[in-house]
Amino acid sequence: MESSINGSSFPTQQDIQKDAYEKNTLDNQEDKISSEMATSIATRIKYRTGSPILPVLPVETIDMSLRNVNNKFPDWETHRERIGEILDQNGITRINTVMQYRFHAGSELHDDYITIVT
Repeated sequence: MESSINGSSFPTQQDIQKDAYEKNTLDNQEDKISSEMATSIATRIKYRTGSPILPVLPVETIDMSLRNVNNKFPDWETHRERIGEILDQNGITRINTVMQYRFHAGSELHDDYITIVT
């Protein structure tokens, strides 16, 4: 809720505290995710790094349609930009970021097999 003096709006103390709380909560969530990822990064093959531990090769690959990606990850473009920032911060070269299903032949397709590919 904003207050107004002489037609000028400014945030209330409650607004400032709420914004700080939300930022702190998001920062803590990102720190937790980063920590969890660091302990479960697959590095068995130099050119193939990922988290959680990647499935053993060979795997089947099916591209997700943009519609399907948007259904699974609302506001996909925002997520894709954030993924790019994280990869850049960690020195991971990327050409394109897409979502794919990667699974072993004979497995039923389900959301556990969704993979971000760069």
